[in-house]
Amino acid sequence: MHALTRTNGGEETPLWSLVLVCAAAVLLTSAPNLLDPIVRHDDFPALTANPDGYYSKTLEEGRWISYLWHLRGFVTPHWLNFSVYQILWATYAATLAVAVLGRDAHPKHIVGLGILVAVAPPATMISLWFNTLMPGMFFVAMFGVLACYLSPKHLRYSLLVFVPLTLMSYTTYPLLLLAICLAHKETERTFMELVKIVGTFVISFALGMIAIYSLNYWEHGVFGVVMAEWREPTNASDLASMWANAPVLLDTAKVFFRHISFNIDVINYFLAAALTGATLIMLRKDRMMTLFLYTGAGVGLALIILQCLKTGVVVSSRGMIFVWAFFALLLVLATRAAVEEPRHGRLMRNATVLTTVGFMMLTGMTYTVFRDWQRDTRIMAADINSLEGPIHISGDYRALASHSDAGIQHLRGLYARLNYLTGRDIYLCDGIPENCPDIPEADEGGSPVRIYDTAEGPLIVLDYVEVAEAGESN
Repeated sequence: MHALTRTNGGEETPLWSLVLVCAAAVLLTSAPNLLDPIVRHDDFPALTANPDGYYSKTLEEGRWISYLWHLRGFVTPHWLNFSVYQILWATYAATLAVAVLGRDAHPKHIVGLGILVAVAPPATMISLWFNTLMPGMFFVAMFGVLACYLSPKHLRYSLLVFVPLTLMSYTTYPLLLLAICLAHKETERTFMELVKIVGTFVISFALGMIAIYSLNYWEHGVFGVVMAEWREPTNASDLASMWANAPVLLDTAKVFFRHISFNIDVINYFLAAALTGATLIMLRKDRMMTLFLYTGAGVGLALIILQCLKTGVVVSSRGMIFVWAFFALLLVLATRAAVEEPRHGRLMRNATVLTTVGFMMLTGMTYTVFRDWQRDTRIMAADINSLEGPIHISGDYRALASHSDAGIQHLRGLYARLNYLTGRDIYLCDGIPENCPDIPEADEGGSPVRIYDTAEGPLIVLDYVEVAEAGESN
């Protein structure tokens, strides 16, 4: 493998070609989810352009940009939305690599860093909300493109615009912008420049919060964000109550490490060793860059810690997407810095390649777990479409064994999926039983999912058996 310091002979590789290669890699790893991507939970309103289904998120999470996307008035296919989201994420990853390594760096080095960022486990998790987060990722990708053309000073000023926009899309997206500013190749590695960048970011973040609070006051009459009750928050009002929420920090860390390693403990040990080695090398070779990267990660983690202590709610691992960005930067920059040390250079190169290839494979495997649910519901939709009238559903969605791997948590997950596939009116019998046909008795030993053609329309009966799930988990 050639040294990471090798340039492209002084020539600048076209940005679009690097983005194209990274996009191809991202689409390849997510191929199992491309043609019929999984849509779950509160991502359905964004898919169907239904603002009423997302309106509460403006008050509960301040996601006003995402809400405006729901008002667009047109619907595009879910497979197109997923592909566009993944391409936007690949654009950010590629432009981050270009901004950090330089446009004259060897293309394979830029692509290597771009792919390493792109296969972040939190990015895989958050990509499952692709319909909702598309506008936010658009602004993240746009900032990445600007980073390849603007000076560090002008890029820093751009935070004042892009941080509020991305904050109103997803809370931790702004930290992806901070990573670019801190690691940019042309950024001066001085303590004063670090203060300027972080200070501008903090001001930009505060402007975003003021914008969210002001919009909530104007629309909801509440100057602030009111966390949803289903999250069971224990909002702290003083230091004592914040300390009482401290155990949530440990829970958040446990969930993060479990998810980032795909529940494989040895992966966490490998990542910890790679991080330690990269840090030691960077401390010897480029202490200021090390300080810049750790400061950026520290700012993000401080926001996570504050959120946990304030609300008493575990922060989702997908919100930690910025942690992987800083980790990837540290790993690749350390590999480049150790190029003249045969032993350390070889170890870091191997660690970088193994991490990239390994997580590409794990990402691809993750996207396969939804296929059974997608297949089962497509079969149901095909059977229903052969019958006339409105659709009625009775029973427990857990009768479909594939619900578990797909992460379906409520009957509305099946309702919304069938409604999207068929475009038909659907009624839940458990909600208004008098509006539903009589349910025939099941044959002993028959299928847990039955479809009947009744005078009132198709009737889906889901017979959930507790023993079935117990056996499934063994």
